[in-house]
Amino acid sequence: MKRLIAAVLATIGVAATASPASAQVLIAEFSEQTIPTNPQNGFGSFTFGDLSVAGAITDGPDSLIFDVQTDDDGSNGLFGGIGVDYGPQVEIAPGVVILQPIDFDPAVSWWEMRVRKLGNNAAGTINTVYRDVDVLGQTAEEYQFNFDLNSIPDDGEFHLISVDATNFGFMQNSQGVGDGENNPGLNQIQIQSVFGSSDRLNVEVDWVRIYTIPEPASLALFGLAVAAMGVGRRR
Repeated sequence: MKRLIAAVLATIGVAATASPASAQVLIAEFSEQTIPTNPQNGFGSFTFGDLSVAGAITDGPDSLIFDVQTDDDGSNGLFGGIGVDYGPQVEIAPGVVILQPIDFDPAVSWWEMRVRKLGNNAAGTINTVYRDVDVLGQTAEEYQFNFDLNSIPDDGEFHLISVDATNFGFMQNSQGVGDGENNPGLNQIQIQSVFGSSDRLNVEVDWVRIYTIPEPASLALFGLAVAAMGVGRRR
Protein backbone atom coordinates (compact mmCIF):
# COMPACT_ATOMS: atom_id res chain seq x y z
CA MET A 1 0.00 0.00 0.00
CA LYS A 2 2.81 2.43 0.88
CA ARG A 3 4.44 1.96 -2.53
CA LEU A 4 1.08 2.45 -4.29
CA ILE A 5 0.51 5.76 -2.47
CA ALA A 6 4.04 6.90 -3.32
CA ALA A 7 3.59 6.02 -6.98
CA VAL A 8 0.29 7.88 -7.29
CA LEU A 9 1.38 11.01 -5.46
CA ALA A 10 4.68 11.19 -7.33
CA THR A 11 2.63 12.72 -10.16
CA ILE A 12 2.18 15.84 -8.02
CA GLY A 13 5.76 15.77 -6.77
CA VAL A 14 5.16 14.43 -3.24
CA ALA A 15 4.52 11.11 -1.55
CA ALA A 16 2.72 10.18 1.65
CA THR A 17 4.60 9.03 4.71
CA ALA A 18 3.23 6.72 7.34
CA SER A 19 2.73 9.69 9.70
CA PRO A 20 -0.08 11.89 8.28
CA ALA A 21 -0.92 13.19 11.76
CA SER A 22 2.38 15.03 11.85
CA ALA A 23 1.82 16.43 8.34
CA GLN A 24 5.11 14.98 7.09
CA VAL A 25 5.47 14.70 3.34
CA LEU A 26 8.18 12.59 1.76
CA ILE A 27 10.13 14.50 -0.90
CA ALA A 28 12.52 11.75 -2.01
CA GLU A 29 13.91 8.42 -0.88
CA PHE A 30 17.26 6.82 -1.69
CA SER A 31 17.40 3.08 -1.02
CA GLU A 32 17.96 -0.27 -2.69
CA GLN A 33 14.69 0.40 -4.54
CA THR A 34 16.13 3.39 -6.43
CA ILE A 35 19.21 1.57 -7.75
CA PRO A 36 20.28 0.47 -10.28
CA THR A 37 17.28 2.35 -11.77
CA ASN A 38 15.09 5.00 -10.19
CA PRO A 39 11.47 3.95 -10.89
CA GLN A 40 10.37 7.59 -10.74
CA ASN A 41 12.04 8.41 -14.06
CA GLY A 42 13.93 5.37 -15.39
CA PHE A 43 17.37 6.95 -14.85
CA GLY A 44 20.22 4.69 -13.78
CA SER A 45 22.36 5.14 -10.70
CA PHE A 46 26.10 5.82 -10.76
CA THR A 47 29.12 5.35 -8.51
CA PHE A 48 32.45 7.17 -8.33
CA GLY A 49 35.74 7.03 -6.45
CA ASP A 50 36.26 4.26 -3.95
CA LEU A 51 32.58 3.29 -3.94
CA SER A 52 33.12 2.00 -7.48
CA VAL A 53 35.44 -0.73 -6.16
CA ALA A 54 33.97 -4.25 -6.25
CA GLY A 55 32.45 -5.06 -2.88
CA ALA A 56 32.24 -1.47 -1.68
CA ILE A 57 28.43 -1.52 -2.10
CA THR A 58 26.15 -4.53 -1.85
CA ASP A 59 22.67 -3.93 -3.25
CA GLY A 60 20.64 -6.27 -1.07
CA PRO A 61 16.93 -7.10 -1.17
CA ASP A 62 16.10 -4.75 1.71
CA SER A 63 19.10 -2.46 2.18
CA LEU A 64 22.43 -1.14 0.92
CA ILE A 65 25.58 -2.40 2.62
CA PHE A 66 28.66 -0.18 2.46
CA ASP A 67 32.14 -1.60 3.05
CA VAL A 68 34.63 1.01 1.87
CA GLN A 69 38.16 -0.11 2.72
CA THR A 70 40.27 0.31 -0.45
CA ASP A 71 41.80 3.59 -1.62
CA ASP A 72 41.59 2.52 -5.24
CA ASP A 73 42.75 5.79 -6.79
CA GLY A 74 45.46 6.49 -4.20
CA SER A 75 44.06 9.93 -3.36
CA ASN A 76 41.37 11.60 -1.23
CA GLY A 77 41.38 8.72 1.25
CA LEU A 78 38.48 6.26 1.22
CA PHE A 79 36.25 8.68 -0.65
CA GLY A 80 33.51 7.94 -3.14
CA GLY A 81 29.79 8.00 -3.65
CA ILE A 82 26.68 6.51 -5.17
CA GLY A 83 23.85 8.58 -6.58
CA VAL A 84 20.80 8.74 -8.79
CA ASP A 85 18.76 11.52 -10.42
CA TYR A 86 15.29 12.51 -9.21
CA GLY A 87 12.27 14.28 -10.63
CA PRO A 88 9.62 13.05 -13.06
CA GLN A 89 10.22 13.13 -16.80
CA VAL A 90 8.46 16.08 -18.46
CA GLU A 91 8.19 16.72 -22.21
CA ILE A 92 8.86 20.45 -22.72
CA ALA A 93 8.78 20.28 -26.54
CA PRO A 94 8.11 17.51 -29.07
CA GLY A 95 10.77 14.89 -28.42
CA VAL A 96 12.50 17.00 -25.72
CA VAL A 97 12.26 15.41 -22.27
CA ILE A 98 13.76 16.75 -19.04
CA LEU A 99 13.66 15.77 -15.39
CA GLN A 100 11.55 18.30 -13.52
CA PRO A 101 13.37 19.27 -10.28
CA ILE A 102 11.49 18.76 -7.02
CA ASP A 103 11.01 22.07 -5.21
CA PHE A 104 10.92 22.20 -1.41
CA ASP A 105 11.76 24.60 1.40
CA PRO A 106 14.77 23.45 3.46
CA ALA A 107 13.66 25.65 6.36
CA VAL A 108 10.82 23.19 7.07
CA SER A 109 12.59 20.04 5.87
CA TRP A 110 15.06 17.48 7.14
CA TRP A 111 16.95 14.33 6.22
CA GLU A 112 16.52 10.98 7.94
CA MET A 113 18.83 7.98 7.58
CA ARG A 114 17.95 4.55 8.98
CA VAL A 115 21.32 2.89 9.47
CA ARG A 116 23.20 0.39 11.56
CA LYS A 117 26.90 0.00 12.15
CA LEU A 118 28.49 -3.29 11.13
CA GLY A 119 31.41 -5.11 12.70
CA ASN A 120 34.29 -3.55 10.78
CA ASN A 121 33.10 0.06 10.86
CA ALA A 122 35.65 2.65 11.96
CA ALA A 123 34.07 5.71 10.32
CA GLY A 124 32.42 8.33 12.49
CA THR A 125 30.52 9.98 9.63
CA ILE A 126 28.59 9.14 6.48
CA ASN A 127 27.40 11.93 4.18
CA THR A 128 24.51 12.69 1.85
CA VAL A 129 24.35 15.24 -0.96
CA TYR A 130 21.55 16.77 -2.92
CA ARG A 131 21.93 18.76 -6.12
CA ASP A 132 19.99 22.03 -6.22
CA VAL A 133 19.14 23.15 -9.75
CA ASP A 134 18.86 26.94 -10.06
CA VAL A 135 18.52 27.29 -13.85
CA LEU A 136 17.62 24.07 -15.61
CA GLY A 137 20.48 22.85 -17.79
CA GLN A 138 22.69 25.80 -16.82
CA THR A 139 23.43 26.21 -13.12
CA ALA A 140 23.28 23.93 -10.08
CA GLU A 141 24.95 23.42 -6.71
CA GLU A 142 25.62 20.44 -4.45
CA TYR A 143 24.91 20.58 -0.72
CA GLN A 144 26.52 17.99 1.57
CA PHE A 145 25.08 16.86 4.91
CA ASN A 146 26.93 14.99 7.64
CA PHE A 147 25.42 12.08 9.61
CA ASP A 148 27.19 11.39 12.91
CA LEU A 149 27.58 7.62 13.26
CA ASN A 150 29.02 8.11 16.72
CA SER A 151 25.59 9.33 17.82
CA ILE A 152 24.09 5.84 17.52
CA PRO A 153 25.02 2.73 19.53
CA ASP A 154 27.13 -0.06 18.10
CA ASP A 155 24.53 -2.69 18.97
CA GLY A 156 23.78 -4.26 15.59
CA GLU A 157 20.36 -2.58 15.43
CA PHE A 158 19.01 0.02 13.00
CA HIS A 159 18.76 3.60 14.28
CA LEU A 160 17.44 6.88 12.88
CA ILE A 161 19.74 9.86 12.42
CA SER A 162 18.09 13.17 11.50
CA VAL A 163 19.77 16.23 9.99
CA ASP A 164 18.15 19.61 9.43
CA ALA A 165 18.08 20.48 5.71
CA THR A 166 19.48 23.92 6.48
CA ASN A 167 22.46 22.41 8.33
CA PHE A 168 24.71 21.56 5.39
CA GLY A 169 28.43 21.07 5.93
CA PHE A 170 29.73 21.88 2.46
CA MET A 171 28.53 23.46 -0.78
CA GLN A 172 30.04 23.54 -4.25
CA ASN A 173 28.92 24.43 -7.76
CA SER A 174 28.20 21.37 -9.86
CA GLN A 175 27.12 23.10 -13.08
CA GLY A 176 28.00 26.69 -13.94
CA VAL A 177 27.81 29.13 -11.05
CA GLY A 178 24.70 28.75 -8.93
CA ASP A 179 22.91 31.40 -6.89
CA GLY A 180 24.65 30.37 -3.67
CA GLU A 181 21.34 29.74 -1.92
CA ASN A 182 20.10 26.45 -0.50
CA ASN A 183 16.73 26.57 -2.27
CA PRO A 184 16.19 23.22 -4.06
CA GLY A 185 15.16 22.30 -7.10
CA LEU A 186 16.33 18.81 -6.13
CA ASN A 187 17.31 16.56 -9.01
CA GLN A 188 19.96 14.26 -7.54
CA ILE A 189 20.80 12.51 -4.25
CA GLN A 190 24.09 10.85 -3.34
CA ILE A 191 25.42 8.89 -0.38
CA GLN A 192 29.14 9.49 0.15
CA SER A 193 32.00 8.34 2.32
CA VAL A 194 34.14 11.06 3.90
CA PHE A 195 36.64 12.94 1.74
CA GLY A 196 40.21 12.38 2.92
CA SER A 197 39.31 9.83 5.61
CA SER A 198 41.24 6.59 6.11
CA ASP A 199 38.54 5.11 8.39
CA ARG A 200 36.78 2.05 6.98
CA LEU A 201 33.07 2.64 6.40
CA ASN A 202 31.07 -0.52 7.09
CA VAL A 203 27.37 0.19 7.61
CA GLU A 204 23.98 -1.01 6.41
CA VAL A 205 21.57 1.68 5.20
CA ASP A 206 17.89 0.83 5.12
CA TRP A 207 16.99 4.17 3.53
CA VAL A 208 17.78 7.85 3.30
CA ARG A 209 14.80 10.21 3.03
CA ILE A 210 14.02 13.91 2.81
CA TYR A 211 10.84 15.05 4.54
CA THR A 212 9.11 18.40 4.63
CA ILE A 213 6.13 19.98 6.36
CA PRO A 214 4.33 21.91 3.59
CA GLU A 215 2.21 25.02 3.75
CA PRO A 216 -1.53 24.48 4.44
CA ALA A 217 -2.44 24.93 0.75
CA SER A 218 -0.05 22.15 -0.21
CA LEU A 219 -1.47 19.94 2.51
CA ALA A 220 -4.95 20.47 1.08
CA LEU A 221 -3.76 19.33 -2.34
CA PHE A 222 -2.06 16.36 -0.73
CA GLY A 223 -5.30 15.39 1.04
CA LEU A 224 -7.32 15.66 -2.18
CA ALA A 225 -4.85 13.42 -3.97
CA VAL A 226 -5.13 10.76 -1.25
CA ALA A 227 -8.94 10.99 -1.35
CA ALA A 228 -8.96 10.68 -5.14
CA MET A 229 -6.77 7.62 -4.95
CA GLY A 230 -9.18 6.06 -2.45
CA VAL A 231 -12.13 6.68 -4.77
CA GLY A 232 -10.23 5.12 -7.64
CA ARG A 233 -9.51 1.98 -5.62
CA ARG A 234 -13.20 1.55 -4.72
CA ARG A 235 -14.39 1.60 -8.31
